[in-house]
Amino acid sequence: MFAINKEDISGADKRELNTIVGKGSLIEGKIKIKNSIRIDGKVKGEVSSTGTVTVGSEGEVEGTISAANVIIGGRVRGKMIVDSKIILEKNSVLIGDLKTQTLNISEGAIFDGNCIMEDKSAPVKQVKPKNDQEAGK
Repeated sequence: MFAINKEDISGADKRELNTIVGKGSLIEGKIKIKNSIRIDGKVKGEVSSTGTVTVGSEGEVEGTISAANVIIGGRVRGKMIVDSKIILEKNSVLIGDLKTQTLNISEGAIFDGNCIMEDKSAPVKQVKPKNDQEAGK
């Protein structure tokens, strides 16, 4: 079908684009995709993908997005959980909190929210709270 053609996305996530929400379409509810999806219409609800979610320049999502990668050219309002990379293209708008490893914001893009950057390859360090004796009390 269609291939994702973004050089910034890792090779493992250049999967086939097998779902398109066309311009003028409105979908309300949950969308769960095994590969990648392109949204040129409007989605109200939850979008979940094992591949890349692309929101085209005229696309709009109001709700939660969880995916391997996300490319935003349009408008997104909601929470995002992205395994690898989020790209905000010129003139895109993201309003909401996100969690990702990599965030790429192009000049002219708008991001209003909180971002948690997480490196999944780094080992997690556990910090043990000090008891009163160790703290010198």
